[in-house]
Amino acid sequence: TIMLNYLAIILTSYLVTGPLMEERGLSPQSDRFPSEVLLPNLLSGTRLNIGILIAIAVAILSWYLITQTGRGFAWRMIGANADTARYAGTNVKKNIVMSICYSGALAGLAGSIELLGVTKRLFQSISPGYGFEGIAVALLANNNPLYTVFSGFLFGGSADAGWTAYSPLARGTGVGMDLWIIAVIMLGISSTIGAANFLVTMFRMRAPGMNLFRMPIFV
Repeated sequence: TIMLNYLAIILTSYLVTGPLMEERGLSPQSDRFPSEVLLPNLLSGTRLNIGILIAIAVAILSWYLITQTGRGFAWRMIGANADTARYAGTNVKKNIVMSICYSGALAGLAGSIELLGVTKRLFQSISPGYGFEGIAVALLANNNPLYTVFSGFLFGGSADAGWTAYSPLARGTGVGMDLWIIAVIMLGISSTIGAANFLVTMFRMRAPGMNLFRMPIFV
């Protein structure tokens, strides 16, 4: 499905250089969206809008779906071992399609928040790689929807702080904080969490009556 990214890029390029191109026709972008459809800001003078509340609500909903429902159990079982899930009577193909549709809907919601709350219009290069950043955010959160809120704040805040410190406009000089520092910090945090999860998993493997589908302590 990752190959569909290129189809989305081509479709977006077509739209902003064709039917949705701004009236002036100067840049590959759409006209500014009407103010009636834009997301209201939570703090004046900033880009912080109610999209962050929507994201937190969706994270809670996703956590409930994945950990507290039969459908979520089936998805986790397929992710752990599709053959075992199929042997247990789970419709693997159907659940894979459903999980793809659900994740795609969440990605579309995130894109809508970006457009209606931040950029206020559609650009040709609207995403500098948010999808791949999302993978890193999910891995750091150990695939727990609730913890993606915190790892998302970490990634977003670190990236924004790094670019702000690096920007000559922000500092008044051409020398700023090296963005590799941010990468090292993230690597250290993710390594610590990964090592802790490994130790907890090894301990539970030695414990009697272990539940194979029980999520690790950091999940």
